[in-house]
Amino acid sequence: VTALISAEILGVFEVTMLLAAMPHLLAEFGSTITVGWIFTAFGLSSAMCAAIGARIGDIFGRKRILLMAIAAGIIGSLIAGASGGLAGVIIGRILQGSSGAILPLCIGIVRENVSDKNASIAIGALTATITISAGVALILGGVIVDHLSWRWIFFAGAGAGVIALLLVSVW
Repeated sequence: VTALISAEILGVFEVTMLLAAMPHLLAEFGSTITVGWIFTAFGLSSAMCAAIGARIGDIFGRKRILLMAIAAGIIGSLIAGASGGLAGVIIGRILQGSSGAILPLCIGIVRENVSDKNASIAIGALTATITISAGVALILGGVIVDHLSWRWIFFAGAGAGVIALLLVSVW
């Protein structure tokens, strides 16, 4: 369950941390409409991956698809962080949207591997992680943009993804 929680933290970080960088994004890209696409691309991709990822996990194995979703999120973070322009950031955010599949896959893995008696506790821990991680992500995102560039939010997300990838791979 700890490994699954680390994966869910990644998903929440990808959603929330960038909100702290909004003034910096507006300064760099110049308009709310342009910056809106950074968030919209992620939201659309995340919704699609949540719906499709869970079903693909049923067919091909939840752990395999969870690892692929985490890996896509890492790649997307690196692309968005290293990109010199808006198109690269949006492409990276689309790949990061794979994190939308994380929670449904984690719940499926809990249902497969945890007794019925303990499954509700594990699922409760996973969903509580969302709230706690969102608060931590906003604070962490603010610290990052205050001391580094907003692009480092993506590199921090990639680091969280690597940790999640390792934990889910092992456990």
